[in-house]
Amino acid sequence: VLALAGLLVGIRWVHHKPVGCVFTDGRPFRIRFAVESAAVWVLLWFAGALVQPQGWEHLARRAGEISPAWWPILAVSLLAASAVAIVLEEVLFRGYLQTRIAAWVNRPWLAVGITAVLFTGMHLHGDWAAYTALALMAVVFGIASIRAGTLAPLLGMHAANNGLQALWYPNDTNAGATRLDAVSFVVGLLIWFAWLCWATRRRAIEPFAQPDGPANRSQPIRWTVWLGKR
Repeated sequence: VLALAGLLVGIRWVHHKPVGCVFTDGRPFRIRFAVESAAVWVLLWFAGALVQPQGWEHLARRAGEISPAWWPILAVSLLAASAVAIVLEEVLFRGYLQTRIAAWVNRPWLAVGITAVLFTGMHLHGDWAAYTALALMAVVFGIASIRAGTLAPLLGMHAANNGLQALWYPNDTNAGATRLDAVSFVVGLLIWFAWLCWATRRRAIEPFAQPDGPANRSQPIRWTVWLGKR
């Protein structure tokens, strides 16, 4: 929480930019969009888990280990913990670093690649399967943030994934990922991205106004230049 607060305060007072710029390029930040994204990923995640060897047995056994009375508490706790950690990651990498790098190199797609390398390197103790899946996830998230113009769907999907992983596989780490785990995740990720492209096909842009712009002639703040020179 303190790290996230510090990052947002730094953006506001060091760069003198609206905090909202790290969450959207001007298009509405809809909570509903985040919820829809999370719901899509939950369905894909369970579908992927069931195709694993003994996947159904593992899920059934894990469900039996948790008392029904604990489910609401666990759900709220995991949601709160995932939300804070995921918001910090997405704001730092896709909302801040990607846009900052894009302003330096003036090439959004190069910024996506550089940010993906940084994001993947941050996740330590993985094997080649885990790093491959993480790298692809970082690239897809970078493209998705440009496509959607908002972090809402990324936050929803990322929080749902981390929450489910912590709930159903509490002892697993990136180091234990198998080839089948990576393939299942990548297939689900591509389906999720296809859904996002479909969901954003007609989303209108409603830009923020530049804080110092004239009253009826404001320009939109683009993610690729909001930290660069105007």
